[in-house]
Amino acid sequence: MGLLKAVVAFLIAATAFIRVVYPVAVSRKIIKDIEAYEDEIIRLATIGDAVSKLRAERISIRKRRASEQLSSLRPSDGDDGAGI
Repeated sequence: MGLLKAVVAFLIAATAFIRVVYPVAVSRKIIKDIEAYEDEIIRLATIGDAVSKLRAERISIRKRRASEQLSSLRPSDGDDGAGI
């Protein structure tokens, strides 16, 4: 019986980690990446040559993808994922 309680406690903790902690950690990483993309775009804009403009366009595409990924991690208002 003690082993069963330990397994149940572990599963509850693992579920909490997967539903709360992991998405927060991933969100923070994506936000950090987006900020780095923005900084790089600004840096390239100050250079202004054709190569920098092309690179800035490519980085803005990466930034858009990261933003889409971030929005897919966050539930819409009122959706806590509980299925209620």
